[in-house]
Amino acid sequence: LVSFYHFHNFSKFLPDFNSVDDFFHQFIEGKVSYGSWFNHTKSWLGVWHELNSFLITYKDLSQKPHQVIQYLANFLGQKLEPDDMENILHYSSFSSMSQNDSLNYSSSIDLFDHSKGKFFRKDFTGNWKEHFSPEQNDNFNNIYQEELGDLTFKFDWSLN
Repeated sequence: LVSFYHFHNFSKFLPDFNSVDDFFHQFIEGKVSYGSWFNHTKSWLGVWHELNSFLITYKDLSQKPHQVIQYLANFLGQKLEPDDMENILHYSSFSSMSQNDSLNYSSSIDLFDHSKGKFFRKDFTGNWKEHFSPEQNDNFNNIYQEELGDLTFKFDWSLN
């Protein structure tokens, strides 16, 4: 949610929001660009296991990159050589990707206002704790449970 807020304000083609608080309320009501995150997420998480698809979270990738990359290689039926793993880890690192002009949108000045932020903002998860009040956190968790609690896939919101 926080990343989507920053993306909205960074993108020239999406409306700006005055605050994370304002965005939070619009997000919860599904009144942001692309509609309800809850409806969208429920629609594809409800069937992802039936599809030939690989599901990964940023948190998993950042906490156990070797394991996730190996799982992906296995899913794709590919054997990884030791150099392959090191190259993938290097070129998919936050540092490498954030400095790569073909990935960080630094040349897309008609689409993004770089004075308002960067495409690659932070190299960690859990930034929401700096923005959400305890009440907003409870509100989000309640709506999440109501809307997505019956799914087999569970997001790990913990910060460890």
